[in-house]
Amino acid sequence: MRSGPTRPVRPSMRRPVIIAAAVIVTALGIGTAAAVAASNPGTNPSAAKAAGAHAELDRIAKLPKRQKPAQQQGLAEAAAHKPDPGNDDTLTEGIIDTRQGPFPGTAFTVRNMYRGLVDGRWVFVFAGAERGQQGDITGGALRVFQQQAGAYSEIGVFKAPAVASALTITSYHAQRLTLTADNGVTITFDLSSMRYGS
Repeated sequence: MRSGPTRPVRPSMRRPVIIAAAVIVTALGIGTAAAVAASNPGTNPSAAKAAGAHAELDRIAKLPKRQKPAQQQGLAEAAAHKPDPGNDDTLTEGIIDTRQGPFPGTAFTVRNMYRGLVDGRWVFVFAGAERGQQGDITGGALRVFQQQAGAYSEIGVFKAPAVASALTITSYHAQRLTLTADNGVTITFDLSSMRYGS
């Protein structure tokens, strides 16, 4: 069998073959470089940056959990950590020296607090004054909360009649609080009716 002359390869056919070979070689080179960089992150800025980011995430994950805001701590400090304080004899009635309630201090300034069992529920009375938009005291008031079955809820805000300064709880007897304002005025507050008296 006679072999004929070899036909020359046209330039248009060589180009795709060369391009394909170049792509393969480049891909192999990149893969090898990535493997080397991963095994030695100090030689590759991108790998070192990624390693640093992972280290920072690990550090953040190990940080202590965020504490409760101060306004939530006021009530938590006043109450025992029991699921049903109505059946808990570890809580005691009394006046507690605190300056923080479960609300922003910019809205209400606290002088002190009373805690007591009223009609089968623990009641927390924060004495002080409401604040205006400029932070000034706008009048004496009480903010009253209750705790039942481990849940807190606000009963209401009770503004003292004709008392322009902050209130302080000075004594209590038979579910009646005696309150003294900064200007010397003394009034009472009945916890059963949630009403002020003289």
